Amino acid sequence: TAQLQQTSVDSHFQPVLPGMKPQPYSDKLMKEAAIEWLIRTNQPLNALENPAFKRMTDIAARATHGIKLLSQKQTRVEIIEIFREQMRRLRDRLNVDLRRTILQVFPPDHQLL
Repeated sequence: TAQLQQTSVDSHFQPVLPGMKPQPYSDKLMKEAAIEWLIRTNQPLNALENPAFKRMTDIAARATHGIKLLSQKQTRVEIIEIFREQMRRLRDRLNVDLRRTILQVFPPDHQLL
């Protein structure tokens, strides 16, 4: 079986040395960086149209001192916590719906046999 490999964006970023200024934004530079990211991380072409990607880039664009990316370990912990929270909400919702259904089928004044 083919072994999956975790991709990283670290190699796409270079440290800014004191006195060095990052290149100012341009549509051309953004297009080049976006295409490079698509290619290097094997993203589907429509990844750039994904609302989550747009939201992420909009947030990063407002950063005044660069951005801090999570490590793989931190990302894993966050994803697991989001999953657990969704499961808690689903369980609570299903429990409420189950109780409501039981009350509709067997109202409190309903007598069994």
